[in-house]
Formats: sequence, structure tokens, C-alpha cells
Amino acid sequence: AETYALKITQLLLPVSGHRLPQWAALKNSYYHAAPLVNENDAATLGLVGSAGLLLLLGWTCLRLMGGNFRWLEREDQHILDVAALLTLAATLLATTGGLGSIFAVLVSPLIRSYNRISVYIAFFALLAIALSVDRGLGRRTTKLFSRLGYFVGVALLTAMGLADQTTPGFIPNYRAIGLAFRSDARFVRSIEQLLPPGAMVFQMPYRAFPEASSYDLARGYLHSRILRWSYGAIANERSDFWQRDVQYQQLPIMLERLKDAGFAGIYLDRSLYPDNGATLERDLRKSLGEEPIVSAESALSFFSLQNYTAPVHP
Repeated sequence: AETYALKITQLLLPVSGHRLPQWAALKNSYYHAAPLVNENDAATLGLVGSAGLLLLLGWTCLRLMGGNFRWLEREDQHILDVAALLTLAATLLATTGGLGSIFAVLVSPLIRSYNRISVYIAFFALLAIALSVDRGLGRRTTKLFSRLGYFVGVALLTAMGLADQTTPGFIPNYRAIGLAFRSDARFVRSIEQLLPPGAMVFQMPYRAFPEASSYDLARGYLHSRILRWSYGAIANERSDFWQRDVQYQQLPIMLERLKDAGFAGIYLDRSLYPDNGATLERDLRKSLGEEPIVSAESALSFFSLQNYTAPVHP
């Protein structure tokens, strides 16, 4: 609740990797110096959103002092009142050391990652900007030329906001992703051609589900229609304990237990091993007496257990 809490600093600072070098450097200096910087790094509101947040805070202060604004209708003032109240409540709940932390201590720690409430705060902030611009300018411009200028200004404000909150780093490497996806599809298809429908495939190395740093072992599910996969057992359930126990056994015992459980093959994600899976693959080649199927990008390999016969113990 506290580690992944909201930080007001993160709301107001520019996006990491900002298009302006000076702003990018400012955010980078904070990123490397401040504590508890994690996924809350993505909570930035940008210039427009930050202006909206400050507007709501200022609106709260003015209303508490009895402020009344005749250029806004009563309904509009009520909307801003509610948006300001919800923004204040969200901030008090989610900020580091805030009410969310108190709830975690006194009631339950199961609610966490409060920084994700920043999406709602951004909505309230942008609502305040949109309402202020529309009521302050939109309804007051009646001449055609003025109306045209108003719409152009709104379009420019929107474009500026988008440019301010996005960076070239947001664009995925679609070509590399596409090549990897097609490689995975061919790899899984080759396994399906080798194994009978309904066969079970044991996936290594062990990764918890959920709460893993990577979900790459789910690739098999994405491309397969007839095979069954070991990855995805809920953490700390019986099947999850069994998988963890099996993977940490000596190789002969592991192979024997997998064969007894009905698994027809072993799927390795080489990228998840410090040595790219070289040691385990060498031992599997020796024990199984066969070469693995390897994906085109060499990230995945598969060993069949169909012809494996466990040694007979005296």
C-alpha cells in the first residue's frame, strides 16, 4: 500500500523521457534520487492536467472562503465542487503515508497500488480545464471568426497536451514483436504436430502466477489450441507447490515424476535462465538422448518425453 502509493510529485513532474531535454533531465534526476519510484512514474498529469489539478485545489480554497463566481452557473459550480472534493479524497486516500496506509495497517493490506487512482485524478483535472475553457470562452464567443479561433485553440490545447504526455519511447518495436510472435506460432505448431491432442507440456523455469516479473511462459497458451500447459497454476495452491518441488529435484527424479504425472514434453524459455538454459539443455540432451525443437529466434526450446523411459530401480 505504501510502496506503490501515489506521489504528488509524480503527478506534477513531466513524463519520463520528455521531448524537451531540460524537462527530461529534471525528471531523470528525480527518478534516480527519490525513494519509492516504481510504476507511479507513469502517473504524470502533464501541463494541462497539472493546471487542472492546481485549479481544483485553488477552487477548494476559494470556495471555503465563500467565493462565488457569477460567470459560472450554479450547476457548473456544483460540478467543480464535486470534482475538487473527489480529487481531495483520492489524494488523501492514495498518497504515500495517507489513509490507504492507515487502512492497510488497521484493516487489511490486500488493497494496494493506490497510485493507480491517478487515472481518476487526471479525469477530474481535465474535466476542470474543459469546463473552465468552455464556460469562460466557448459560450462567450458568438461571432463566426471568434468561434473558429476558439475551436482552433481547443485543438491546439489538445495537441499540446498529447505531445506533452507522450514520448517516442511509448512506441513499441512492432517489427521485433511481430517477428517474435510469428516465431512463437511456428514453434508451438511444431510441438502440436509432434504431440497428440490433449498432451501436457511442463514449462520451465518456474514462475509464480500471478505476481511475476514476466508472463512470457503464457506464449504457449496464445498459440496452442490442443495442448495443455503447466504454467498458470495459482501461487501457493497444490499444483503450484508441486511444480516448484519438481523443478528443484535432481534431473533424473524430475524426469521420472513428470513422466509418472503424464507430461509429454518439457518447454524451456531460455531467456529466463542466467546461462540462457545451456546447462539444463545439455543435461536434458544427455538424459533423453535427443535434440530439442528450437524456435526461430532461439528463445524457446522443447524436449519430448514420449520416448523417455525412467530407469528401473532395484
